[in-house]
Amino acid sequence: MEKLQKILPLALLALLIFMGNVVALPTDSLTLKVVNTERAVGNIKFVHPAANTIVLRVLDEQGVPFTVVKKDQIEITDGGKKAKIDKVDPLTAEVGTTLNIILVLDNSSSMLPYIKELKTSVEKLLQALGGKSRVAVVVFSEQNGISNDFKLLKKTVNLRLLDFTKDMGAVRRFVGRVYSGINLSNRTYLYDALLLGLQKAKELPENAVTAMVVFSDGNDLGSKFSAAQVIGSASDVKFTIYSIDFSKARDYNPLLKKIALGSPQGKAFQASKAAQLLPIFDKLSKEIITEFKVTYHFPIPPNGEIQFSGDTLVVKTRKVFDEFPMLNYVFFDSNSVDLAQKYILFSSAEEAASFKEGEIQKPLQKYYHLLNVIGSRLKKDEQAKVTLIGCTMNVGAEKSNKKLARERAQAVADYFKTIWNIEGDRIKIVARNLPRKPSSTKTLEGCAENRRVEIISNHRNILNPIQSEIEEITYSPEIGYFSTKVNAPEGLESFEISAYSGETRLINKKFEEPREQVSWNWLDQKGEKVFNVSEISYSMKIKDIDGRAFETPMKVIPVQQIEEATNIVEMKEDTVYQKFSLVLFPFNSSRLDAKNANLLKQVVAVYKNHPNCCVKVYGYCDDIGKEEYNMKLSSRRAKMARDLLRKMGVPAKKIVHRGYGEINPIFSNASPEGRFLNRTVQIYVGYPSGAE
Repeated sequence: MEKLQKILPLALLALLIFMGNVVALPTDSLTLKVVNTERAVGNIKFVHPAANTIVLRVLDEQGVPFTVVKKDQIEITDGGKKAKIDKVDPLTAEVGTTLNIILVLDNSSSMLPYIKELKTSVEKLLQALGGKSRVAVVVFSEQNGISNDFKLLKKTVNLRLLDFTKDMGAVRRFVGRVYSGINLSNRTYLYDALLLGLQKAKELPENAVTAMVVFSDGNDLGSKFSAAQVIGSASDVKFTIYSIDFSKARDYNPLLKKIALGSPQGKAFQASKAAQLLPIFDKLSKEIITEFKVTYHFPIPPNGEIQFSGDTLVVKTRKVFDEFPMLNYVFFDSNSVDLAQKYILFSSAEEAASFKEGEIQKPLQKYYHLLNVIGSRLKKDEQAKVTLIGCTMNVGAEKSNKKLARERAQAVADYFKTIWNIEGDRIKIVARNLPRKPSSTKTLEGCAENRRVEIISNHRNILNPIQSEIEEITYSPEIGYFSTKVNAPEGLESFEISAYSGETRLINKKFEEPREQVSWNWLDQKGEKVFNVSEISYSMKIKDIDGRAFETPMKVIPVQQIEEATNIVEMKEDTVYQKFSLVLFPFNSSRLDAKNANLLKQVVAVYKNHPNCCVKVYGYCDDIGKEEYNMKLSSRRAKMARDLLRKMGVPAKKIVHRGYGEINPIFSNASPEGRFLNRTVQIYVGYPSGAE
């Protein structure tokens, strides 16, 4: 950057190298290009008034300035580094020659009703031009002896001229006077005024940056010169002419249109209402500005740091007698009657014959085997019957669509009949819209939960929890935390944290805003707990809004594995823990029903056999809603279970309870079943391992 600052002031109007439609400026290692232009670039004039700032004018091969230069058309590089263009702002005149503007204004009496709008519109243009432009004004005049002898025209004409001046105050006062009622002309002298304006422009130096603005209703009622003479004079101009035809009764005035469009980069505007004048002059002011201030900088790449909060992750694997709650709902995709692919389905009765529900190990697989668990129980208990209640989300295509609800229930019934050979008279189908206890219909998650078939039975054992021995994994620390420092000077697009076991990616957490701390509940990308790993490696990748990326070096979390084997209970040091999971709570509810009361009786029975035990009650919930509310909801669920245990005879001093909210879910909240299964309370009853 020092080279750029030192070199450029020595050649304030340097001519850049022409390369087709690209112009480049080499200054040792710095290059400036203007690219992707509609016309071929001839040269660029520029100065470097401040650090990271260039003021330039871009001219085509005919020397006509570009009126629009965009950020994506400018490239500045220094060696192999490319600058980021921050802004391109139009300026009036800060390099080379001064911007010269000639205003030809119709101040005939026909303009009397529109004086306010006219003066406001001209003021808009003068504000844009600022004090660094020179302005000349030509108007009609029949006062002061009526005649004005202009040598340029070699005739006496009814005009008045304010010659070129940078004093915008003088221009404003002049315009104000000519548009006062007493100074309006009775006739129009358009052709004479145009010729005078053209001659004033032509007497300027050839390289002067000039534009002429003509405002008129197109009428001429008294000029000494003809339209043909105006066209002839305008035929060879090398500056831009803008015409504003203010007429309510016709299309464009041919003369005004011809001289404007015949000039380099000229434009013809038309207004039929006074209210249209200000927008036209506003647009015109932007067209006239041909110099641009370019601010830029060389981007700083993103960088950052990440550090795991602990020293070692301790993973304890224990076998625990477990009762998995029966979630007796089959969920469906939107407007679908097909059993979802996530469910584990057999293709034939022969394949189903070898199924044993006690051999299902993973918790979610117990749910995905729902139809097989219930099917096998119905086959064993020939007196049991089921009712299948088909439901919809009752919005959109599913609104009041009981036919869809019935077809969903029929799909479940067909599976029981075909795969498990359950007789049709043991299956009853009911169709309704929303379930009797619906989830919220105002969220996508709630709608997904309402698209279901509920299975109920006249025999309790059909829907009893699934009892099994499973491996339970616990962690220390219970929640892992990564401390992060994310720095993206150009603006952050995203940063992501990835953790691996060998080549297997365990997590990929992506964020769009910086965070000082990111938590990990030790669930992998599939929602399963991380275990059987010797170490975990992790890193962080930062990407800024321009696509530049930074990745931290890989770091390692040492993992200590502890395995403890028991039969139907969990061992921890000298304490045995039995675990109980309550029947699932309805959405946004903490009320305990009769089934949960029966399960709590089992907890009380363990207490009576082991009076020295301790009872730990943990409440959970899904992630719908605010985190603070969910923490309170899970605490209420745990407290309800604690209070009922106390009523059943377990002393308060034996019970501790806690709500986990959504921060440590048992299952992933990404699916309806995961959210339902998280609406629960788990109870651990611990007693000395040597107790009878």
